[in-house]
Amino acid sequence: MSLNIRSEYPLDLLPREIREPIEAAAFIVQAPIEMCGQSVIAACNFVVQEHVDVLTPYGGRPVSEFFVTLGQSGERKSSVDRLVLAGIKTWQDNQFDDYETRKATAKDAIEEWERSKKARDRKVPSTTAKPARSVPELLEELEKRERDRSEVLEEQSDMEVVERPSDHGERPPMPLFPQRLIDDPTVQGLTKVFKDGYPSLGMFNDEAGQFLGGYSMGKDNALHTGASLSKLWDGRAIERIRAGDDLGSFRGRRLAMHLMLQPKIAASLLDNITFQEQGLTARMLVAFPASTVGQRFHRRTDEERQAERDALGVLDGFTARTREILAAPTRTKEGDRQHLEPREIGFSSQAREMWWDWTDSVERECGPKGRLAPVVSLGNKAGEHVARLAATFAGFRDLQADLIKADLITQADMTAAIALVEYHLGQTLGLIGALSSETEDSRDYEALEAWVRGWPETFICLTNISQECRPRKLRGRKDLIVKYVAQMVKLGVLIPHDTPEVIKGKTRKVVFEISPD
Repeated sequence: MSLNIRSEYPLDLLPREIREPIEAAAFIVQAPIEMCGQSVIAACNFVVQEHVDVLTPYGGRPVSEFFVTLGQSGERKSSVDRLVLAGIKTWQDNQFDDYETRKATAKDAIEEWERSKKARDRKVPSTTAKPARSVPELLEELEKRERDRSEVLEEQSDMEVVERPSDHGERPPMPLFPQRLIDDPTVQGLTKVFKDGYPSLGMFNDEAGQFLGGYSMGKDNALHTGASLSKLWDGRAIERIRAGDDLGSFRGRRLAMHLMLQPKIAASLLDNITFQEQGLTARMLVAFPASTVGQRFHRRTDEERQAERDALGVLDGFTARTREILAAPTRTKEGDRQHLEPREIGFSSQAREMWWDWTDSVERECGPKGRLAPVVSLGNKAGEHVARLAATFAGFRDLQADLIKADLITQADMTAAIALVEYHLGQTLGLIGALSSETEDSRDYEALEAWVRGWPETFICLTNISQECRPRKLRGRKDLIVKYVAQMVKLGVLIPHDTPEVIKGKTRKVVFEISPD
């Protein structure tokens, strides 16, 4: 089986349980099918990740995935997420409804347990031998006890406190904090939720610009953020070592992620050198669908409205399935309810052969002259992405105790997962040029602005800039210079001047004053 880099979203190849909700969401919201696909599959991945790991030929891996969807403002990103995540949010809200009551009940139970524990602890005589006493001394002691039995109590000062073996059970646990979906956390906040809450979380944000521009992605924190997210994708432990916090190492946790953001902001994430070197961007499945703006019309006929009701019915079934999986018991490490130990599911023999063949074809294309050379980091993880997605499809369909088996992943699951990763490879290849161009454009502007601010005179003209500017590659590029100058005027860096001025010994008619700020 050879690599087929796809430009079209492989909707027809997806399992029915995944495909139909995608179609329903796209029909109701009139949003791009790819955006709806990202949301639906991310939701499936979130609810499944706490129940199953995927057994690859190289060992067990989490199924958790990180999805990124680019879309302009007005693409109805929020509406898509609101529909798709309805079941998960309802489950979460129901847990919050009686959380305070359950917490108060747990505190009462803990207090009762502590009282019971103290009541069951008693003082018992010391086993330490006392010095032998003579017969007259013992007789005198007996006479004293007969005269005043209260002296017996005074004798207890010579006894040790010994606790009986615990027979009052384990200390009652506090209920887990019910937050399952988080949208704008710091890594420190994420670890706090992992400490007090469920071991499986979903980071879903339909306007991820606020996350990317927040504390976690600041210059001083991006390295730690990227490393922590990469560890969670890998299924490794993350640590909390910070002044003022309890030390903690959080193992057996899972994080699924879906970030929606505008293309202009995408470069700060996808073209970030730090994240590329850490491998975080290679752990992301990116989609940049074509806009549906201008094609979203009101539905007025009875047939159209009935079709909407039918689509809502499909989504009702999807949300019911997500709630069902969330409510299913998870397998955890003995003695630690927050350390997940999901069941491992593997490939059928046919699916395994497909995976071997396809990953070999990907490896060939990752060479210096291969089609995947520009995205080699993603290519290196393509096989694992396929395994995780195939396990997600299988788990969402068949998550029942009697169906969890080693060869649960079918040939159809593998076909769908391969096609989807081929689509994401195509999307990432297409974005490389666009993001690099946008990033280079920003760098050229910043360099030119810095040069203008360092100009030795108060005034400057277009000729000065065109002939002397840095970076040198902009010299003579009047189209770019006019564009950047217009931007500097808009930002107040340059102020148009009404009268001619002498600049470097020559009178110039069209000049700009350089703002002193």
